[in-house]
Amino acid sequence: MNNTSGQKQILNIIYKCLKLYDENLKNKKVLLIMRNDKMNIEKIELYFPKSSFAHLTGVIIIDSNNNALNSFSFYNLLKRGSVSLNKYKIECKDHTTNLKLQVLPYLMKIDKNANIVGDYDNSKVYLQTDKLIGGINCCMGFVKAVKKDVYVPNTALNTDMRDVIISKCNILAILKKTITDKKYKEITYIKKCMSLEEIFCTQHILNEIDIKNLYSKNRNLNSKINNYNLESD
Repeated sequence: MNNTSGQKQILNIIYKCLKLYDENLKNKKVLLIMRNDKMNIEKIELYFPKSSFAHLTGVIIIDSNNNALNSFSFYNLLKRGSVSLNKYKIECKDHTTNLKLQVLPYLMKIDKNANIVGDYDNSKVYLQTDKLIGGINCCMGFVKAVKKDVYVPNTALNTDMRDVIISKCNILAILKKTITDKKYKEITYIKKCMSLEEIFCTQHILNEIDIKNLYSKNRNLNSKINNYNLESD
């Protein structure tokens, strides 16, 4: 992409998404509690390092020596607000970049708006990922972190994920914590038709949660939390 106005437009989107990524996801762990097609309750844990942000954008930043920045330098340069188009060039990785950028702001709130988890069906030649998480309009792809029992994001898709997954699990609740917290206590999403009594129904789920200190920044979820606390006392 050599068009300067086009590069500026892409940068504006990326800066907006970086701000959202920092606010909602960076260095956070997210616990998805879900129900599979056999009606069993399962969980999956996600981690969002700053190095993942570059992969989600589908954009490459080229320096004055014609070298592509790695994911850490990509993030740090953007964070400093130092991307001058006189020094750097913005390029799209492939034909999907513009599609990714259309949905990226929405995906920066995946800790609140995801409702489906599925195994990727490997149907797209250009796409390598393991799990897809999101909804009917867009999703993120995740790969399992080396030597860790968590998944990290490696791509974004502007597609109905139901068309590219093998199996589907419905998300019942989403919780979030910092990487230094031992247990989860912030709830960001609860499926409308579900109560926390129904969701926190197995010991392997309860082991992850600080039951006594549950809270949400979403006022609409607090009534379910309060009801659960009353039942738990």
